[in-house]
Parts: sequence; structure tokens; C-alpha cells
Amino acid sequence: MLVNGDIPKQSAAEVLRILADCYHQPDEELAGRIEDLEVLVEPLGETPVSMARNLMSKLDDSDMGLLLVDFAKLFVGPFELTAPPFGSVYLEEGHKLMGDSTMDVKEIYRLGGLEMSDDFSNPPDHIAAELEFLYFLHVREEGLRETDAEAADMVQSLRKEFLSRHLGAWGIQFAEKVQDNATTEFFQTLGGLTKVVLENEMRTISQ
Repeated sequence: MLVNGDIPKQSAAEVLRILADCYHQPDEELAGRIEDLEVLVEPLGETPVSMARNLMSKLDDSDMGLLLVDFAKLFVGPFELTAPPFGSVYLEEGHKLMGDSTMDVKEIYRLGGLEMSDDFSNPPDHIAAELEFLYFLHVREEGLRETDAEAADMVQSLRKEFLSRHLGAWGIQFAEKVQDNATTEFFQTLGGLTKVVLENEMRTISQ
């Protein structure tokens, strides 16, 4: 899919934060948290803008019960997940949970200056955690850029390493599974938009 230009860092960070929110269990407050998404993705072109607009529309129109059922089938269980939200499932031989890649991403969080919150009940390589970490790296890099270029370059290197070894290595495949297996238009659209955003992130680290 072709996209138009690069999304500004501040906008890119906010988009990642909003997408991370969407991979937590949906609630009545979600609409308020994603209302700025359409404007934030404008630099990516007409298709992502349409997706963001559709995401908001489908959230407004959807029955919360149906969204919760779809969320469970895709990401939670108790039956086989149709879109497992854990990096190790895609990166580990045998698709196992809590493998070496999970421990590696936890170490990258530590290198970035973050630890897992005690109230986060999922493994460190959950899609929401990895999107939030990428958001943090964007914000941290931008904050350092004018005052400490060397430190900003180190954060940029960590961001590239994280995308190459983790989120960029499995997130697009995951997003495709969401898009293909969701039964509600909200999650179908979320999968498509996540794919576009991660493709843009991967393109930026190859420049």
C-alpha cells in the first residue's frame, strides 16, 4: 500500500498511543480517547484517514456487547485465539508464550528506562505494551533532540533495534490476522490501520 510522506514525530507518537488503547478491552470511554485519530493520520494519506474515520463511526454504531465478544475471540480466549496479541507467538519456534523473545523485549524496555507496571496482567510482548513503548521512544527522542543530540541518537538506535527485532518483525502479521478474523467492522478497521501505521514505522527506520 502506498502512503504519502512521513508522519511527523509528535503525530506518530500520538497515533501509537491511541492504537495501544484500542488493544485493551473496549469500554464506553474509548470513543473519547480516539477522537483525534483522524487528524493525526492525515500525513499518511487518504486511506488511513478514511480508516480512522470509519473506526470512530463503527465504534459509535456498534453494540458494546458484540465488541467485547469479538475482542475475546481475537485476543483473550478461553478458546483458541484468532489473532494472538503476543510477539512470542510469531517469533518463537512452536509459537510458544513467554519465550526468549519475551525476555528480550523486557530487557529492551529496561534499556529504554521503563519497567512493566504491576497492574499490567499481560506478558511484556503484548501488542498494547509494545505500541506504548514505541510511543515512549518517539516522545523521548523528540524531547532530547534539541538539548542532547547524542542521547537522542541513542534513543533512535534503540527504536530501530526494537522495531527490527520485535514489533516490526511480528506486528504487521498480527494486524493482518486482526483484519482477517475480526467479526466486527471496528476491529477489522483497527487491524488495517495498525498495519498501515507499522508499515510506515518500518519505512522510517530504513531511510
